[in-house]
Amino acid sequence: MSTLSNLARLAPEAQKRLVEFGAPLLVTEAEGRLALAERKITAFEQKHVTTLAQIQQNGLPEDASVEMHEDFVEWLGWQRTYTESSQILAALKPLLENR
Repeated sequence: MSTLSNLARLAPEAQKRLVEFGAPLLVTEAEGRLALAERKITAFEQKHVTTLAQIQQNGLPEDASVEMHEDFVEWLGWQRTYTESSQILAALKPLLENR
């Protein structure tokens, strides 16, 4: 049985307490991951004087070094972390505002 179906079987009061206690922890974690991702993305943009969107649109330069290829892969990971953390925050913050 999936975790979600188990959670759905909890009494409404238990679900509410789970949100009240768990959501702030998840928000704190997501904010920390988002801040780290922002710093990493900014560092790559400054190092390579471009944005990830530009590289994805135009491709890596023909003369790109191995280091730039490695950075590109890591950059994609930090962009994914940024997106996921932003989505988590967007979903959880309204829950916390309604308390």
